[in-house]
Amino acid sequence: MTSKAEKRPSFLILDLLQGLLRTLLYPLFWGLTWVWPWARERWRLESTWPLGPSTPAWWALEVSSEGELEQFMPFLSRAHRNGARVDLFYASASVRSKVEKLAHEMPQLSVRCLPLLRYSIFPALFGRNILAESQAQALALCRYDFYPELLFWQAHRQEAPILLSASHKGRSGRGPKAALWRWAYDRFSLLVAAGAKEADTLRQLGVKGRIEVGDFRIGRILERQEMAAGSLERLACWGPYHDYLRSFPIEGRWVLGSAYPEEAQLLAGPEFVKALTCGKVHLLVAPHKLDSDSLARVHESFVKHASGVPVMTIARGDDGPKIRHQLATQRPGIIILGVPAVLCELYTYFGVAYVGGGHRRSIHSVLEPNVAGAAVACGPRTHRSTEIDLIQESSPHFVKVVEQWDQFFPWAQSFLQGDGAQRLLLHKGQRPRQAREQAGELVALLNEWPMHGPGGQGC
Repeated sequence: MTSKAEKRPSFLILDLLQGLLRTLLYPLFWGLTWVWPWARERWRLESTWPLGPSTPAWWALEVSSEGELEQFMPFLSRAHRNGARVDLFYASASVRSKVEKLAHEMPQLSVRCLPLLRYSIFPALFGRNILAESQAQALALCRYDFYPELLFWQAHRQEAPILLSASHKGRSGRGPKAALWRWAYDRFSLLVAAGAKEADTLRQLGVKGRIEVGDFRIGRILERQEMAAGSLERLACWGPYHDYLRSFPIEGRWVLGSAYPEEAQLLAGPEFVKALTCGKVHLLVAPHKLDSDSLARVHESFVKHASGVPVMTIARGDDGPKIRHQLATQRPGIIILGVPAVLCELYTYFGVAYVGGGHRRSIHSVLEPNVAGAAVACGPRTHRSTEIDLIQESSPHFVKVVEQWDQFFPWAQSFLQGDGAQRLLLHKGQRPRQAREQAGELVALLNEWPMHGPGGQGC
């Protein structure tokens, strides 16, 4: 359940001051659009017309990435079933297409871009102001999009905000910065920490609000993976590839998800190449970028590093008979898959997963293969990932952070035989059940949040 907002005159004063400052900067931001491409594109984005109904909602949400949107999907699905109106603000252009598609699927969802450059306390004259655009009384945020107008939301509304995927990872627990972060966290009545480690960190920081633990993406991932067979059967390539994949035991099926060309260096050691050549291991590579140039670079890189191993690319649109013939004649040790939006489902068919990123950039989602029961490895750049902490808590013996490329194969091959293979098979069955229990606990927490306000506001 939500808590009543804390009304303080100081909040109103601080909100007025930040609003005045940004309103005074409005002409400067407008001027920057003439000389700075990013500002010009951002201004256009903030000028787009909102989608969805204009009737009052009880809830407002704010997201800035697809991952954050996924955290809110259980809530949005429940709101949709209950016929509840929701205002959804997005802060990043990267998530625009997703939220606009969602607005067409959920008619009671109102979608608009969060005004950063065009913010004004005089929206009737110029600019935009979310308090004028949304009458929602309850607000939920994700991670740390602590824009001033969102932190001071409760000064104008009935309910104190909620924070999902709360994390203080990578930040100091002492000094002025820590005090500022503690003040920001204290604006929330409920904080759902990304993991037990994050919850402990927030408590040690002295955060006053109620703290729970969980990742709302787990339920969404489970839904997709439980329907994996039906989803993949729609692909022309799946039947032939699935038949080929079944010729390998689960512990010999390895997948490299969200891959970049440089990750072909995982094959640097001769033992990995030998395992691929003799058919002990099959490697599926799912590149992060799927345009033809990116697929060609990934293919070239893996051919270079996997000397003597047949490498085959399956592109979107390739027909089944052609793929079946190539698989039968080439017996590829490595397949590069250029089909979008199926990686989450594919993880259910593999025993070992290496998640791309982690060396020159942050890692991608390690939660998806973990929920599927795979042993998961990734690169060392995990400083922004709360998922790595969560899966280390739930599956400590099936997670590896790879500091150097040649560390992956010795770890992964421990699951190829004997006790390692048996442990992997056991984990493959147990982890989805454990995830289902975690998802059930989060549903119970979700049910505490009222969909409508007093008198049915938000219907």
